[in-house]
Amino acid sequence: MGILDRILGRTETRAAGASLGAAFALNETANGPRLNARAVENLSAALACIQVVASSIGSLPALVYRRSGRGRGEVNDHPVSRLIRAPNAAQTWPDWIEWTVGQALLH
Repeated sequence: MGILDRILGRTETRAAGASLGAAFALNETANGPRLNARAVENLSAALACIQVVASSIGSLPALVYRRSGRGRGEVNDHPVSRLIRAPNAAQTWPDWIEWTVGQALLH
């Protein structure tokens, strides 16, 4: 819509949500348009907050303990302990936790 159209009073109509772009979902909430994960990834402040929380949780130690009569001891042969050492071939435990927490916060 150009300036001449505005001067002459011509208006442009759009479908609901079309002006928000493809990154936003089309459904409205009481607080405004509902964002999807792709739209949030493009907001640097939101992405920075997600990264801080996820990397902080990913840096926490993850160990499996078993209670004994006098206290507790670390268990290396437990299935969860093996998962912590190597969740998959491409990621370490902190990388996997950081990715998982980031996805949970994003969605």
